[in-house]
Amino acid sequence: MDTVLLKYHHLGNDYLVYDVRKNSRKLDARAVRMICTRNFGLGARGILAGPVMEGQSMGLKVYRPDGKESRIDEPAAETFLQYLEDAGYDRQKRVILHTEDGEIVFKGRQKREAAEAVGKMYLSESFAFGK
Repeated sequence: MDTVLLKYHHLGNDYLVYDVRKNSRKLDARAVRMICTRNFGLGARGILAGPVMEGQSMGLKVYRPDGKESRIDEPAAETFLQYLEDAGYDRQKRVILHTEDGEIVFKGRQKREAAEAVGKMYLSESFAFGK
């Protein structure tokens, strides 16, 4: 089964969004490095993996191009919120992103600089996942 990633651009940053509820493969450091490499893979500042439902809140993992997990910064959070809206997740209610530094709370639709979806990519199993 193919893996689907969506590419977003926000404030000079490009991220790939990996919806863990719509993809069955687990991301590992090797796959993240291959996908994010600009000369070989899709190229991105990182991969946003979520939403992971944690009670009333949503978890989000941010992976840097070197495959290591990173903190959620504002461009990453804004990009992910735009994805949630584009993908039809309920954004009328409160969204709580659980991060290493605590929770980020977004209430309903907030006026913000929107991230822009710039493409949808399909990866075969053999590309980054080694099958």
